[in-house]
Amino acid sequence: MARSRSAPVQDEVTQRLKRSAALGKDAKRRGAGFTSASRQQLVQQLTAGTATPSFWYLEWWPFTTPGGDAYVYGEISNLDSIVMPVASLFFGLGVLEPSVSTADLMRDPEWPHYSTKTFPVDPVSGDRTFRFDYIAPLVHSGTYFGTVVLWDEIGVLTNHGTGSVLDRIGFDVTLGLPIPVPDVSGDSAQQATTKLEQAGLVPYIQGPTGIAAQVWSQSPAANTLVPPGSTVTCTMSYVLKQ
Repeated sequence: MARSRSAPVQDEVTQRLKRSAALGKDAKRRGAGFTSASRQQLVQQLTAGTATPSFWYLEWWPFTTPGGDAYVYGEISNLDSIVMPVASLFFGLGVLEPSVSTADLMRDPEWPHYSTKTFPVDPVSGDRTFRFDYIAPLVHSGTYFGTVVLWDEIGVLTNHGTGSVLDRIGFDVTLGLPIPVPDVSGDSAQQATTKLEQAGLVPYIQGPTGIAAQVWSQSPAANTLVPPGSTVTCTMSYVLKQ
Protein backbone atom coordinates (compact mmCIF):
# COMPACT_ATOMS: atom_id res chain seq x y z
CA MET A 1 0.00 0.00 0.00
CA ALA A 2 1.18 3.55 -0.58
CA ARG A 3 2.86 5.21 2.37
CA SER A 4 3.31 8.86 3.25
CA ARG A 5 6.70 10.55 2.73
CA SER A 6 8.40 10.13 6.11
CA ALA A 7 11.41 8.65 7.84
CA PRO A 8 9.81 5.16 7.80
CA VAL A 9 9.51 5.42 4.00
CA GLN A 10 13.19 6.29 3.69
CA ASP A 11 14.08 3.44 6.04
CA GLU A 12 12.07 1.00 3.96
CA VAL A 13 13.65 2.28 0.75
CA THR A 14 17.10 1.70 2.25
CA GLN A 15 16.15 -1.83 3.26
CA ARG A 16 14.82 -2.57 -0.20
CA LEU A 17 17.97 -1.25 -1.82
CA LYS A 18 20.04 -3.54 0.40
CA ARG A 19 17.88 -6.51 -0.52
CA SER A 20 18.04 -5.61 -4.21
CA ALA A 21 21.84 -5.45 -4.00
CA ALA A 22 21.96 -8.89 -2.38
CA LEU A 23 19.55 -10.35 -4.93
CA GLY A 24 21.55 -8.82 -7.76
CA LYS A 25 24.81 -10.24 -6.42
CA ASP A 26 23.30 -13.71 -6.14
CA ALA A 27 21.81 -13.46 -9.65
CA LYS A 28 25.21 -12.49 -11.07
CA ARG A 29 26.84 -15.44 -9.31
CA ARG A 30 24.34 -17.78 -11.01
CA GLY A 31 24.73 -16.08 -14.39
CA ALA A 32 21.24 -14.55 -14.36
CA GLY A 33 20.31 -11.05 -15.52
CA PHE A 34 19.02 -8.60 -12.93
CA THR A 35 17.70 -5.06 -12.74
CA SER A 36 15.92 -3.15 -9.99
CA ALA A 37 14.28 0.16 -9.15
CA SER A 38 16.46 3.11 -8.13
CA ARG A 39 16.12 4.96 -4.81
CA GLN A 40 14.06 7.69 -6.48
CA GLN A 41 11.74 5.13 -8.07
CA LEU A 42 11.29 3.30 -4.77
CA VAL A 43 10.42 6.53 -2.96
CA GLN A 44 7.77 7.21 -5.57
CA GLN A 45 6.43 3.65 -5.27
CA LEU A 46 6.08 3.94 -1.50
CA THR A 47 4.82 7.51 -1.12
CA ALA A 48 1.12 8.32 -0.98
CA GLY A 49 -0.08 10.49 -3.85
CA THR A 50 2.65 9.44 -6.31
CA ALA A 51 2.41 5.66 -6.20
CA THR A 52 1.10 3.35 -8.91
CA PRO A 53 1.76 -0.38 -9.24
CA SER A 54 5.28 -0.81 -10.61
CA PHE A 55 8.19 -3.23 -10.75
CA TRP A 56 10.62 -3.50 -7.86
CA TYR A 57 13.09 -5.86 -9.54
CA LEU A 58 13.37 -8.36 -12.38
CA GLU A 59 15.59 -11.42 -12.78
CA TRP A 60 15.84 -13.45 -15.98
CA TRP A 61 17.91 -16.17 -17.63
CA PRO A 62 19.79 -14.33 -20.41
CA PHE A 63 21.35 -17.24 -22.32
CA THR A 64 19.83 -20.43 -23.66
CA THR A 65 19.65 -22.55 -26.79
CA PRO A 66 16.87 -22.72 -29.40
CA GLY A 67 14.30 -24.95 -27.74
CA GLY A 68 15.99 -24.45 -24.34
CA ASP A 69 14.50 -23.46 -21.01
CA ALA A 70 14.47 -19.91 -19.67
CA TYR A 71 12.59 -17.88 -17.07
CA VAL A 72 11.62 -14.40 -15.95
CA TYR A 73 11.01 -13.68 -12.27
CA GLY A 74 10.19 -10.47 -10.49
CA GLU A 75 8.39 -8.55 -7.80
CA ILE A 76 5.79 -5.83 -8.07
CA SER A 77 5.74 -3.07 -5.48
CA ASN A 78 2.89 -1.03 -4.01
CA LEU A 79 -0.24 -2.71 -5.27
CA ASP A 80 -2.96 -0.14 -4.68
CA SER A 81 -6.23 -1.53 -3.35
CA ILE A 82 -8.25 -0.02 -6.21
CA VAL A 83 -5.97 -1.28 -8.99
CA MET A 84 -5.98 -4.86 -10.25
CA PRO A 85 -2.85 -5.04 -12.42
CA VAL A 86 -1.80 -7.89 -14.71
CA ALA A 87 1.79 -8.78 -15.67
CA SER A 88 2.43 -9.99 -19.23
CA LEU A 89 5.51 -11.34 -20.98
CA PHE A 90 6.03 -10.17 -24.59
CA PHE A 91 8.70 -10.48 -27.26
CA GLY A 92 8.99 -8.31 -30.35
CA LEU A 93 8.13 -4.72 -31.31
CA GLY A 94 4.73 -4.85 -29.65
CA VAL A 95 6.34 -4.35 -26.25
CA LEU A 96 6.81 -0.63 -27.03
CA GLU A 97 3.10 0.08 -27.48
CA PRO A 98 1.25 2.08 -24.77
CA SER A 99 -1.79 -0.19 -25.02
CA VAL A 100 -1.56 -3.90 -24.23
CA SER A 101 -4.22 -4.75 -26.81
CA THR A 102 -2.10 -3.11 -29.54
CA ALA A 103 1.07 -4.72 -28.21
CA ASP A 104 -0.57 -8.13 -28.44
CA LEU A 105 -1.17 -7.60 -32.16
CA MET A 106 2.48 -6.61 -32.75
CA ARG A 107 4.28 -9.17 -30.61
CA ASP A 108 6.59 -11.79 -32.13
CA PRO A 109 4.35 -14.87 -32.57
CA GLU A 110 7.31 -17.27 -32.54
CA TRP A 111 8.05 -16.41 -28.93
CA PRO A 112 5.80 -17.30 -25.98
CA HIS A 113 3.34 -14.86 -24.49
CA TYR A 114 2.16 -15.30 -20.92
CA SER A 115 0.01 -13.28 -18.55
CA THR A 116 -0.75 -13.58 -14.88
CA LYS A 117 -4.19 -13.25 -13.39
CA THR A 118 -5.01 -9.97 -11.71
CA PHE A 119 -2.89 -9.50 -8.57
CA PRO A 120 -4.77 -9.39 -5.27
CA VAL A 121 -3.48 -6.92 -2.72
CA ASP A 122 -1.13 -8.03 0.01
CA PRO A 123 -2.63 -6.24 3.03
CA VAL A 124 0.77 -5.90 4.76
CA SER A 125 3.41 -5.09 2.17
CA GLY A 126 1.42 -4.53 -1.01
CA ASP A 127 4.00 -6.63 -2.91
CA ARG A 128 3.56 -9.62 -5.18
CA THR A 129 6.01 -11.87 -7.00
CA PHE A 130 5.50 -13.48 -10.39
CA ARG A 131 7.41 -16.00 -12.50
CA PHE A 132 7.21 -17.03 -16.14
CA ASP A 133 8.95 -20.28 -17.18
CA TYR A 134 9.12 -20.67 -20.93
CA ILE A 135 10.83 -22.56 -23.75
CA ALA A 136 12.72 -20.54 -26.35
CA PRO A 137 11.47 -21.09 -29.90
CA LEU A 138 13.43 -22.95 -32.57
CA VAL A 139 14.71 -19.82 -34.27
CA HIS A 140 18.12 -18.59 -35.48
CA SER A 141 20.85 -17.87 -32.96
CA GLY A 142 21.04 -14.24 -31.89
CA THR A 143 19.87 -11.76 -29.29
CA TYR A 144 16.15 -11.17 -28.85
CA PHE A 145 14.36 -8.44 -26.91
CA GLY A 146 11.56 -9.14 -24.49
CA THR A 147 9.73 -7.22 -21.80
CA VAL A 148 7.40 -7.72 -18.89
CA VAL A 149 4.53 -5.24 -18.92
CA LEU A 150 2.40 -4.34 -15.93
CA TRP A 151 -0.99 -3.12 -17.05
CA ASP A 152 -4.39 -2.06 -15.75
CA GLU A 153 -6.90 -4.70 -16.81
CA ILE A 154 -9.98 -3.02 -15.37
CA GLY A 155 -9.04 0.61 -15.99
CA VAL A 156 -9.99 1.96 -12.59
CA LEU A 157 -7.29 4.65 -12.45
CA THR A 158 -8.62 8.06 -13.43
CA ASN A 159 -5.63 8.78 -15.68
CA HIS A 160 -5.49 5.37 -17.36
CA GLY A 161 -7.92 3.52 -19.56
CA THR A 162 -8.55 -0.21 -19.60
CA GLY A 163 -5.46 -2.04 -20.81
CA SER A 164 -3.12 0.91 -20.27
CA VAL A 165 0.50 0.16 -19.40
CA LEU A 166 1.49 1.05 -15.81
CA ASP A 167 5.14 -0.02 -15.97
CA ARG A 168 7.49 -2.15 -18.08
CA ILE A 169 10.98 -3.66 -17.87
CA GLY A 170 12.90 -4.86 -20.91
CA PHE A 171 15.53 -7.60 -21.09
CA ASP A 172 17.69 -9.45 -23.64
CA VAL A 173 17.86 -13.19 -24.29
CA THR A 174 20.69 -14.61 -26.40
CA LEU A 175 20.19 -17.91 -28.18
CA GLY A 176 23.16 -19.97 -29.30
CA LEU A 177 24.39 -23.51 -29.84
CA PRO A 178 25.66 -25.27 -26.69
CA ILE A 179 29.41 -25.17 -26.12
CA PRO A 180 31.70 -27.44 -24.04
CA VAL A 181 33.06 -26.07 -20.77
CA PRO A 182 36.89 -25.87 -20.87
CA ASP A 183 38.92 -27.78 -18.29
CA VAL A 184 40.43 -25.15 -15.99
CA SER A 185 41.48 -27.51 -13.20
CA GLY A 186 44.83 -26.44 -11.78
CA ASP A 187 44.77 -23.05 -13.52
CA SER A 188 45.30 -19.73 -11.80
CA ALA A 189 42.37 -17.36 -11.50
CA GLN A 190 43.64 -15.31 -14.44
CA GLN A 191 44.23 -18.38 -16.61
CA ALA A 192 40.79 -19.77 -15.85
CA THR A 193 39.16 -16.40 -16.52
CA THR A 194 40.89 -16.08 -19.89
CA LYS A 195 39.97 -19.63 -20.98
CA LEU A 196 36.33 -19.27 -20.00
CA GLU A 197 35.87 -15.82 -21.52
CA GLN A 198 37.48 -16.95 -24.79
CA ALA A 199 35.00 -19.84 -24.85
CA GLY A 200 32.09 -17.42 -24.48
CA LEU A 201 31.40 -18.25 -20.83
CA VAL A 202 31.26 -16.15 -17.66
CA PRO A 203 33.75 -17.03 -14.90
CA TYR A 204 32.82 -16.74 -11.25
CA ILE A 205 35.93 -17.04 -9.07
CA GLN A 206 35.55 -17.83 -5.38
CA GLY A 207 38.15 -18.49 -2.71
CA PRO A 208 41.76 -17.26 -2.53
CA THR A 209 43.19 -15.67 -5.67
CA GLY A 210 46.84 -15.25 -4.70
CA ILE A 211 49.72 -16.18 -7.00
CA ALA A 212 49.88 -19.78 -5.73
CA ALA A 213 46.12 -20.38 -5.77
CA GLN A 214 44.78 -22.85 -8.32
CA VAL A 215 41.34 -24.00 -9.43
CA TRP A 216 40.43 -26.85 -7.07
CA SER A 217 37.00 -27.54 -8.57
CA GLN A 218 34.74 -26.17 -11.27
CA SER A 219 31.01 -26.29 -11.89
CA PRO A 220 29.76 -27.27 -14.44
CA ALA A 221 32.43 -29.92 -14.96
CA ALA A 222 34.81 -29.83 -17.90
CA ASN A 223 33.29 -30.82 -21.29
CA THR A 224 29.72 -30.26 -20.07
CA LEU A 225 27.63 -28.71 -22.87
CA VAL A 226 26.08 -25.41 -21.78
CA PRO A 227 24.46 -22.41 -23.51
CA PRO A 228 26.81 -19.56 -24.44
CA GLY A 229 27.14 -17.00 -21.69
CA SER A 230 26.64 -19.54 -18.92
CA THR A 231 28.45 -19.00 -15.63
CA VAL A 232 31.21 -21.40 -14.61
CA THR A 233 32.05 -21.33 -10.90
CA CYS A 234 35.74 -21.89 -10.08
CA THR A 235 36.65 -22.68 -6.50
CA MET A 236 40.25 -21.73 -5.76
CA SER A 237 42.61 -23.34 -3.26
CA TYR A 238 46.25 -23.22 -2.21
CA VAL A 239 46.23 -27.01 -1.82
CA LEU A 240 47.57 -28.73 -4.93
CA LYS A 241 45.49 -31.55 -6.32
CA GLN A 242 47.24 -34.91 -6.50
